[in-house]
Amino acid sequence: MINGWRRDTSAFQDIQRQMGSEESVAADNHRRHGRLKPGVLWCNLGVLQDISASGLRVVCKRPVEGGLRVVLRGPDRVMRLNARVVWCRKLKFRKYEAGIQFDQVPDDVAAYLRSMALG
Repeated sequence: MINGWRRDTSAFQDIQRQMGSEESVAADNHRRHGRLKPGVLWCNLGVLQDISASGLRVVCKRPVEGGLRVVLRGPDRVMRLNARVVWCRKLKFRKYEAGIQFDQVPDDVAAYLRSMALG
């Protein structure tokens, strides 16, 4: 155990069970990666609904479009990722939901996001 995190194969198996294998997830709902609930992550765009290794879903006050910079803040880390809006829809007055795809996710950021799933 390092800083309260398990570092053994069972930890990675837990992540795989939570996220699902890429093949089964893709076959079920056309997604490349499984979704995780955001837990304690904060996002500069609005309220996170879910997050994966390839993107996130967020509810925000204004519509978003095009390329943008996503800032994610965890309890002990800030991550800045370039991304693009895949879709955005209006839910009600001043409330929009958007699907955001990350351009690239560095390995250390992906590992951090996976560790948050174990928390």
